[in-house]
Amino acid sequence: MILVCPSCDTRYFADDSKIGKEGRRVRCATCGHAWTAKMQEEDGAPPPAEETGLTREQVERLRQTAQANSKTRAGPHAEFRAQQHAKRKRDRSRAVTIAWVSVAIVFIGTLGAAVLFRNEVANAFPKVASLYQLVGLDVNRFGLVLENVDAKRSFDGTTPVVTVTGAAVNTSEEAQPTPQLRVTLKDESGKEVQTWTDDFAVAVLGPGERTEFTTRFEAPPVETYRLSVTFAEKGGGDIGSETHIEAPGGPAHEGEAPADGEAAPDTESPPRPTPTELMRRRRRRPTITDHSIPANVDVLLTEGEVQARIDDLAARLAPRLSNGEWTGVVVLLGATPFAADLLRAFSRLGLDLGFDAIWLQSYADARESSGRMQVHADVARPVEGRNILLIDDVFDSGKTIAFARQHFIQKGANEVLTCVFARKPDAAVEGLDAWAWDAPPRFLVGYGMDDAGMMRGLPFVGAMKNA
Repeated sequence: MILVCPSCDTRYFADDSKIGKEGRRVRCATCGHAWTAKMQEEDGAPPPAEETGLTREQVERLRQTAQANSKTRAGPHAEFRAQQHAKRKRDRSRAVTIAWVSVAIVFIGTLGAAVLFRNEVANAFPKVASLYQLVGLDVNRFGLVLENVDAKRSFDGTTPVVTVTGAAVNTSEEAQPTPQLRVTLKDESGKEVQTWTDDFAVAVLGPGERTEFTTRFEAPPVETYRLSVTFAEKGGGDIGSETHIEAPGGPAHEGEAPADGEAAPDTESPPRPTPTELMRRRRRRPTITDHSIPANVDVLLTEGEVQARIDDLAARLAPRLSNGEWTGVVVLLGATPFAADLLRAFSRLGLDLGFDAIWLQSYADARESSGRMQVHADVARPVEGRNILLIDDVFDSGKTIAFARQHFIQKGANEVLTCVFARKPDAAVEGLDAWAWDAPPRFLVGYGMDDAGMMRGLPFVGAMKNA
């Protein structure tokens, strides 16, 4: 039979045998209302109404209330369900709030840690340093700061020179290895014009220690107006706060010691030349003038560009030559100017190398190597147990360097490093440790390199037009 709750109209299916002819007291599981359920008569007549002691008006009100409750799903069960729904809604809202607060705390904490420990983060992930600098946060993963940075222009003979001085100070509580120093020349708009790197005189700075530095660049562009000085990781990008200074307008005279045999002038220092005057002086230099360039030669590197590449090569080789005693051995004849300038560059870095020479020949007066080495003169001093830096002008076929290296190894040299000024593009790098310039596939002359014994004295590097 079907039981219908008089209160909420919830319907239930019940077994007739459970109800019985006398009826049974049942309770609605939905609203909790209790009533006596009775079997219907066989003729379909409804069971007699239960005597409740209520008047007709009271029964009518109860019926209307039950009808209204059935329409709005009110009653004890609906109220309980509404309470549970509201409770679940509050719990979800509370959980979402806690989650967002937790995320905010973690984000703020991570952001704060990334700012406070940015040097450590940049040390672990060097590429992140550029992101810090984009938002205006200085990053110094080296634990060093620059102090008293200054720059001045002067002349070394007829060559304009920019000299940058200052000091690096270890502000951390631990000993720090010194990185490279990077100086960038910029024009009036802030565009980089020239960049060079230099090494400090000491390899490690203890807590609170400082080291002075002096670095110079010859023949700087006259359009240079600003300089930025920063630390640079050896073999990598610059990581550290930049120190910006205005480039001086001309050579400095105050405070310079007079040359030997000269008396210090009593008059005031002359005014610094303007950029136009500097350009005129550079044009008067005897290095690149129309009458000094042979008609059959193309200029590939000016004298200033040659020196810049040699200084860069010396800076790259200096760490490898700082341990032990080294002897530079030049391969005569073409590498003589290169070897002299390279040794001077080492001297400016605080390295004093011995010097010797070996005279090999494979070209004679031809433009291609014969492939047969001729030793015209060997080194003057024994090489057994010594460290040798082999210096040549051009690395093309590589036979000269390979022959000389094997020659010194057989003589008992402790270690042999090789370097050349120019490396041809088709030359393999096996057997070559360092080079200053990647040359085009042309026949080079000037700066010690010759054509049938001529043009060695050209101060620039050129190439024959018809070769």
